[in-house]
Amino acid sequence: MSNNYVAIMKKYISILCFAILCITCNSDEDLDQLEDLNLEIFQENYKGIFTTLDGQERGALDIKFSENENFVTADLILSTGEVITVFTDQITDLGNRKEITFMSTDLSFTMTTNQEGETIHIDAVNFRGLESSIVTSRNTELAPLTTVTGTFTCDMCPPPLDNTSIESFNFLFTNASGNDTNITTQTTLNGIVYVGVATQSNCNIDGDQTTCSINSGTTAGVTGIAFTAGDGPVTWSGTHTFDNGPSGADDCSTIAGEWQWDSPILGTIEGAFASDVMNNCTPGSAQKRILVFHETNGFRHGGAITNGISMFENFGNENNDWITDNSQDSSVFNSSNLEQYDAVVFLNTSGTDETDDDLLTDSEKEAFEDFIESGKGFIGIHAATDTYRNGIWDFYNELVGGIVQTSPNHTDNNYNADIEVMTSHPIVDFLGPVGSVWNKDEEYYYWELNGGQLSDDNMVLLEVEQTGNNSYDMARPITWYKESMSYDHDNNESTPNIMITDIRSFYTALGHNGGDYSNNTNFRTMLKNATLWAINTTSTIN
Repeated sequence: MSNNYVAIMKKYISILCFAILCITCNSDEDLDQLEDLNLEIFQENYKGIFTTLDGQERGALDIKFSENENFVTADLILSTGEVITVFTDQITDLGNRKEITFMSTDLSFTMTTNQEGETIHIDAVNFRGLESSIVTSRNTELAPLTTVTGTFTCDMCPPPLDNTSIESFNFLFTNASGNDTNITTQTTLNGIVYVGVATQSNCNIDGDQTTCSINSGTTAGVTGIAFTAGDGPVTWSGTHTFDNGPSGADDCSTIAGEWQWDSPILGTIEGAFASDVMNNCTPGSAQKRILVFHETNGFRHGGAITNGISMFENFGNENNDWITDNSQDSSVFNSSNLEQYDAVVFLNTSGTDETDDDLLTDSEKEAFEDFIESGKGFIGIHAATDTYRNGIWDFYNELVGGIVQTSPNHTDNNYNADIEVMTSHPIVDFLGPVGSVWNKDEEYYYWELNGGQLSDDNMVLLEVEQTGNNSYDMARPITWYKESMSYDHDNNESTPNIMITDIRSFYTALGHNGGDYSNNTNFRTMLKNATLWAINTTSTIN
């Protein structure tokens, strides 16, 4: 008997014991029925995707029947990593269909299936008092299902939409590992859940990784209508990357793309979507892992974020240097989740949590501070200095090394200027010796006025030449790193700052344009080197 079998047996026997304890208020007849059950092993019969109607909670659902189909368990794996298990023996045979009722304080719903085992519908879904939705289907050997949860944002949406809110964008793949795959999507929008259709095609295998195109609509390789909202079609396209190595065809699924809604009232609205940090891939002990965080409640660089995620994924896969996860949900900043990462990237994040708590909570900030102080790496890109610009989180401001000034923030976009190498370092040595020049079109940030600042302990790598006649246009740092920092931990000038050493922080103000992440060789090489340095695969500078 295999160890896996024994482990499964132990798990489900424990669940059964717990269930028996929980139903002591039931009749003796019910208890006798449970004691007579022939429990050998649970069979995984259904998979599904879950979201609350407000789009703030989402997850993947596994529904398993016992061997004799007398009782069922439902495991809800939330995007935060929390697992909720609901046990039921409330299975009603209605002749040509079955009705299964799940009931707990955390999750309740009713699932109806037909004689062939296909899901007819799921009703009355409630999660901790919140009205919710589940989309599920039968999981078979010939048609295996893969669930991927994710979110979308609406870039610069006009009223009545909230352009800073995050909504659910979940995926249910049939045969996720190849072309002509059918996809069901579950999307929330202002308290309404829309179920959409999509396909997968143009899959390319590169070692243990496969990257496929995914498009809304029912025709493979062609972008069509996913669903209709407010009498306007919603369409989208993106990429699906996953591991096709020994760990399984549906492991490490990551998704990113852009969507469009042609609203007859609001006009054309666009945004970005991306998968959560949810996968079942277990990397080798020596494999590094990074988290690309891209939450915004200010301006969102949609193209730069989407292309940036793909860039980090592709670089990491080239030589198996690292695995890339990405999220725009700050709940990933908890100690248990951060333990798996070697570096965190703030990819064009923006905004603050001073009033609406849309970025990190106090406990999430504390977990991140502990992560950095443990010697793990940080990479900030472009608008990362437009994050906590009000200075309410001094630890972060000192870690990223600057705050972009207010009004004006920067030069015109695609301003052409020379960038000079100021320090020799493995991150920028490929550009040439100190004094070498790199000419680049960019939106160059200012640091001088209206709350703008640069930290004293930044080690400047690149400096942009004078970009105008104002004092803030003078030659100024544009990229730097640091291995130590001092910060005000209690917002009290009369108490000494805290000094931490042996950190790995890199920041570049470059990276406004999405095309740079796929086409600009120097920019891409610098970020690849910065990542290798941040995850400690090169030597620390003495």
